[in-house]
Amino acid sequence: MPYFPPNHPNVTSRVRLRGYDYASPGLYFLTVCIQDRSHRLGEIAADIFRPNDAGIMVERHLRTIPERFPGASLDACCLMPNHLHAIVGIGIDDPSMPSFPSVSAIMNWFKSATTVMYIRGVQSEGWPRFPKHLWLEGYHDHIIRTERDLDRIREYIESNATNWHKDSFYS
Repeated sequence: MPYFPPNHPNVTSRVRLRGYDYASPGLYFLTVCIQDRSHRLGEIAADIFRPNDAGIMVERHLRTIPERFPGASLDACCLMPNHLHAIVGIGIDDPSMPSFPSVSAIMNWFKSATTVMYIRGVQSEGWPRFPKHLWLEGYHDHIIRTERDLDRIREYIESNATNWHKDSFYS
């Protein structure tokens, strides 16, 4: 499943399901990438992802999504050297809530908050600088519709570090 259009290697797909409410209850498989696919979050060693300080910060922010956004939950996730995958649930735990956060609200907050924290790490901890943007513009999303789809995506996330050398983001 390509995440980058072939003629534009630095732009993620902006295709969204027309007319779909991305704040409606469901599970969403999300992928967000570091600009230029640079390895800023850690490394893979012996088929295990080893986060650096920036990766630890990013993972910490990812795990706070349910606290920051009532009605959102985090199912499975994995951080990689230059991207991350997550299954985010919206309205799964309590479908009776009057409203839910949208996928775009969650992703906009996440990318903004982690960029600010990364800049602080550059200034105070000597983390590598990045040109213009930390994250690639946009993100990839997939609406999970079946248990089979959910199981397949969970397996993909779980084995991502093991299959790093085959990954389209490997460079």
